Amino acid sequence: MIRKGKKEDTGQVLRIFKENCEEIYEEEKLGKAIEEGELKLLVYEEKGEILGFLAYLEKPYGIVIDEIHVKKGFRGRGIGKKLVKELENLGRDLITYAREEVIPFFEELGFERKDKYYPYMGIKFWKLVKKK
Repeated sequence: MIRKGKKEDTGQVLRIFKENCEEIYEEEKLGKAIEEGELKLLVYEEKGEILGFLAYLEKPYGIVIDEIHVKKGFRGRGIGKKLVKELENLGRDLITYAREEVIPFFEELGFERKDKYYPYMGIKFWKLVKKK
């Protein structure tokens, strides 16, 4: 089941986040952004356990996907795709900045690569857009 995330989901969301990329990102910064409402969440939940999440920002020009992660052991089941498709229901352009290795995931969902890459913490991120 997909639902809007709540502040109470922060602990489970951060565990998935840390499991996926603790060597790159700051877990504390993400947690603060969720708890303060800066980032909105969609979560995929089964039997009370969050198996994946999508964190996003609503901007005047569209919705920016900030993070999308699925718990190890549950990948390949379409959870990430379902989360993005749910976000599409908001009827706005979707924008994300993705590392090279995850671009095929977004292209399969209809995103197109735009602009050149943006370096962040020594990593190249490409801007991808899906028009409504």
